[in-house]
Amino acid sequence: MKRERLTAAGVPASGRVVYVPLDLDRDPLAEGLRAHGFDDGEPAVVMWPGVSMYLGADTVARILAAVGRFAAGTELVMDYLLPEGLRDAAAQRYVDAVALFASGQGEPWKTFLAPDDLAALLSDCGFDVVESVRQHEMLDAALWDRRDALVPIDLSRIAHARAHGR
Repeated sequence: MKRERLTAAGVPASGRVVYVPLDLDRDPLAEGLRAHGFDDGEPAVVMWPGVSMYLGADTVARILAAVGRFAAGTELVMDYLLPEGLRDAAAQRYVDAVALFASGQGEPWKTFLAPDDLAALLSDCGFDVVESVRQHEMLDAALWDRRDALVPIDLSRIAHARAHGR
């Protein structure tokens, strides 16, 4: 489906793009990547947006541990959903409106993490946390002076971490 969408949008895949079909709940990440030519002995950048919330906490921990064993200097960027009580009112309204629909579409939100809990998990998995930011901290504050649906809410955070390596 991703390849079809890229082709339809006129986005060519470079010769370095490799698609690796894995079931993250079952398939070992490092082995699956290595089977498709990935060298986990060299530092890498792992972009992991829009995934952690759809996996169980055990799977998230297993994947972070696998990435944490990649070469020292490997960078991880991921987003994660905040648990109830850490969200602002707008984010809670969004969850109340969307979570049930997402679940009904076969994509339930399974994992919510407090920033301190994610930092501890990343540390346990061999990472130093570089930063963890809210949506409204990602851009100049003046750019968020808006009245539409794109006003940032405190539902998710972006974390950037660096692996110690094996």
